Amino acid sequence: MNKKRLAVIADDFTGALDTGIQFAKKGIRIEVLSGCADRIGDVGADVEVLVFDTQSRHIPPNEAYQAVYKAVEKSIAAGFYYIYKKTDSGMRGNIGAELAAAMDASGLDSLQFFPALPKAGRITRGGIQLIDGVPVNESVFGKDPFNPVRHAAVRDIIAETSDVKVTKEHGGCGICVYDAESDEDFKKLGSNLSDAQLRLTAGNAGFAEFLSPLIGLTERTTEYSLDSGKLLIVSGSINRITLDQMDKGEAAGYPRITLTGESKVREDYFSSGCGDGILQESLGNRVAIIDVGDPKKDAASLSYAREHGIPQEELWIPISRNLGGLIKRAVELDRDVNILCIGGDTLHEALKALEVSRITPMDEVLQGVVLNRIGYLGRNIFLLSKSGGFGPEDLVCRLQEIIEKLSHKGGEQ
Repeated sequence: MNKKRLAVIADDFTGALDTGIQFAKKGIRIEVLSGCADRIGDVGADVEVLVFDTQSRHIPPNEAYQAVYKAVEKSIAAGFYYIYKKTDSGMRGNIGAELAAAMDASGLDSLQFFPALPKAGRITRGGIQLIDGVPVNESVFGKDPFNPVRHAAVRDIIAETSDVKVTKEHGGCGICVYDAESDEDFKKLGSNLSDAQLRLTAGNAGFAEFLSPLIGLTERTTEYSLDSGKLLIVSGSINRITLDQMDKGEAAGYPRITLTGESKVREDYFSSGCGDGILQESLGNRVAIIDVGDPKKDAASLSYAREHGIPQEELWIPISRNLGGLIKRAVELDRDVNILCIGGDTLHEALKALEVSRITPMDEVLQGVVLNRIGYLGRNIFLLSKSGGFGPEDLVCRLQEIIEKLSHKGGEQ
């Protein structure tokens, strides 16, 4: 078995990409997959890092356990010696169940867990997860409408869905949780891990950035450019961080359409062509925003959901599918547009609508914002992705500048 191969198992697609890009931007050969874990066996022998999305953040813990167990099992059978279980830096999802599944499927009795993401202000101190100095359960992640984080101690978060032993004893059995407050901490901690400990690690993009030299992956230089400077931002996130970013973009003068009622909740609104007017209005601009806004201010969507028997707690399902159809229709209407997709569920549904199961990460253009390339209708489409809880408040302005520079770079070649 070639030991220099790694499988990253993520619970949502934006998380898969913002971790996978830590390897792709270093020229490491990577493939990102979603869907059936049986397809892992078809991955080419030249792939050094496989990133697989189990789409398990919102499902029951026992189902999440089974999804991760199968993905890890199939990855090892396909020749991936090292396993990295990607978790959310905001500690959402079935973290305990998924870490336990990774251990059980690998047959290993210990897992090294690095929950921090210092570059985004997310640190682990004394086993407590802090977001910009605030305990995670008191931050925006504690108010998440689908996966609210109820504890600040990593041990307690794990215990919600698993009874696996949690320890701070490095080298012991169980899940070892590491404190980290800087990238220097990651470097020191990583350098002290044995090869046996590196076989099964977990965390987010933070520790993943430093993993490739530890396991002997070959880094190479890469270059790329964009064909166009046009950008359509499609946001399905209701995270307060994202809402503030969209508000700031609108205040800076970028056109914004916030969907409500049928245009937001009806699954086929855009795929059926009903939303072409909205799309054409947005696509007529160099940069534009289409988002779902603040649910607390959206009586029209809640009324539509009640009339059509959609439970409020399940609204994210038709909304995500509708936005997936929106992105597909936008690509069909304007072949030059680049799209920023905000939210893992929205990205997943977009790829389903486009019938794309493989995606190529190219670069991290901003912290947590990944530039990806996909093939559709015989041409390349550039799709940026971002988790709802990431990025600076002036995200829209900064991205507009970055996209313009990358498109000008292409014109110079």
